[in-house]
Amino acid sequence: MRSNAVHTGFDTVTREDRAAHIARQLAERGFAVIENALDAVLLEALSHEARCLYEQDEYDVARVGTGDERKLALSVRSDRIHWIDEHAPSAPQQGYLGFLDDVRAQINLETFMGLARWEGHLAVYPIGSFYRRHLDVFANARERKVSTVLYLNPEWRPGDGGELRLWTTPASQGAWDPEGPFVDIEPRFGTLVAFLSEDYYHEVLPAHARRFSVTGWFRVRDLSLFG
Repeated sequence: MRSNAVHTGFDTVTREDRAAHIARQLAERGFAVIENALDAVLLEALSHEARCLYEQDEYDVARVGTGDERKLALSVRSDRIHWIDEHAPSAPQQGYLGFLDDVRAQINLETFMGLARWEGHLAVYPIGSFYRRHLDVFANARERKVSTVLYLNPEWRPGDGGELRLWTTPASQGAWDPEGPFVDIEPRFGTLVAFLSEDYYHEVLPAHARRFSVTGWFRVRDLSLFG
């Protein structure tokens, strides 16, 4: 069953209000979708940087898996990524990381999830690229708790593809059902999506125009250090 995502736009509210809204939606239903998530100037700067880095060939072909098991799997995903160095971010990246830190704090207040940090990368989906259905956690590394995607596509139009398909039945409630309810979220400029990494199967539909985003994950501390 197909359903349209409900977008909540923000034009005049504060950054703290946006962060609190994301946290409340996560606590209530496990995912959030909001428009105009960031200040327009910051969005423009991030979008410009993403395109410049792509033109400079600073993106790598994305891989699947973790650690020594990471491998190319072009039948699964065909996007390209540029990791953000949290210790030396650019000015636009630093602005976004500041907002994400507000979001992290609000989620911890709402859920007591104990999120410690965010990691992520810029992503580009060239024409024809995709990412098949998956969860954002690994069997041997479950520190990722909340996934985030911020879209940087000011010229995106219906028909350009690259929508995020999010199945809305949590994985904890049973096996994935391809006919189950889902939302298709358009990668419009400034839209931010957040969802529980362990609970929501998702995929990126084939892109018919180049599609940019910032994708990442809020993590708890490395669980392997405590067991």
